[in-house]
Amino acid sequence: MNPSPSIATTALGTDSTILAVQALTCRFGGLVAVNQVSFSIQEHEIFGLIGPNGAGKTTLFNLITGLIPPSSGQLLYRGQVITKLPPRPSCSQGDCPYLSKYPLVW
Repeated sequence: MNPSPSIATTALGTDSTILAVQALTCRFGGLVAVNQVSFSIQEHEIFGLIGPNGAGKTTLFNLITGLIPPSSGQLLYRGQVITKLPPRPSCSQGDCPYLSKYPLVW
């Protein structure tokens, strides 16, 4: 059983929700890598994701960026559903510097 990652946030300003993650789940066969994760990130908020090896942090980030599709759940960017968008359109909505390190994705 994988421990769940811890989610920590510090709000610098809570103008509006930029990213909402709703009950996001990712399964690889019988392994549940991310299980029903939900959180929202407000504009001007600093957001941190911590956890031990194998907790699903990288998988969660890959789900959010669109590198891997979720098994269930929903992602919203400024209120628009981006769950099924490929990486390029969803990242054109905002910054995704992580993806610039992986040109083969494009």
